Amino acid sequence: MIRIVVNGDVREIAVEPPRSLLHVLREELGLTGSKYGCGEGACGACTVLVDGAMTRACVTPLADVASHAVTTIEGLAAEGVLHPVQRAFLGERAFQCAYCTPGMVMAAVALIEGNPDPTDQEMRVALDGNICRCGTHARILAAVGRAARGEARPQAAPTSTSDADSPAAQLEQATGSPWDLARDDEALLDRFGDGLLVVPGDEGGAWLHVGADGRTTVASGKVDMGQGSRAELIRLASEELRAPAASLTAVLGDTDFAPYDEGTFGSFTTPEVVPDVRAAAATARETLLRMAADGWGSDIAGLTVADACVTSADGTRSASYAELLSGVRR
Repeated sequence: MIRIVVNGDVREIAVEPPRSLLHVLREELGLTGSKYGCGEGACGACTVLVDGAMTRACVTPLADVASHAVTTIEGLAAEGVLHPVQRAFLGERAFQCAYCTPGMVMAAVALIEGNPDPTDQEMRVALDGNICRCGTHARILAAVGRAARGEARPQAAPTSTSDADSPAAQLEQATGSPWDLARDDEALLDRFGDGLLVVPGDEGGAWLHVGADGRTTVASGKVDMGQGSRAELIRLASEELRAPAASLTAVLGDTDFAPYDEGTFGSFTTPEVVPDVRAAAATARETLLRMAADGWGSDIAGLTVADACVTSADGTRSASYAELLSGVRR
């Protein structure tokens, strides 16, 4: 038997059969924050601290940490208060799938404890052995810098992913089934309020709602943790809809009212979700043009759209999307 101190608790563990520190932490002590990754100490997912030093648990024999102090991601929070590095990662949303995050946080803690004022280059060097497959490196560096500067303030959990009275929030507050089970419900449009709902295809990866309140909501099961997905979807919808980007809200990743998505893979956003957003926005624009043409008895070819407003060719008639959709649910 050997003794090690794990997150402040003394543990007596059999040294035989030989096995890695990572195996013991996860399989015997139930501390699953440290992750299996490459198994060769090259990806950083298993990073823990041994006597404060960054250590790859997957290639560290258990016997090597006898009489030493091991700290895992579970041991960073003190009395329910997250460590400044953890708070900084939350504040910067410096993760996507988050598989690498525990190891990345531990590497950052080791860096800051040894060097309280690291330069950008020193942060890059210290974290070079920790791999983020999702590509959130810019936000990770921002989080580490934020923690080093003492700016890692706790963040209150958002009560909603959108404004309280937006279509998305109305769905969130409504009783009933999640989006994918309720999309064929006859009462679905009533849950949105006045406006136009467009869902491309039978298994659409996005939906778009143009509201009579002048706001447009686009929803997708994807998330944005530094990849720019939110800005991309808003920009594309704004261009196709001919509406100011400031009037658009993107609701991402909430399964209560966003389309189902098999994973948050940022690299899939452009090929899988962008076509649906473009199609939904284009369909909404064309529908609004037809509504104006029918209402005015005009030829649709003679109408133009700009700034969420339909105007006749001679400029004598004009109506905003909100005006066209007032009292309309379709």
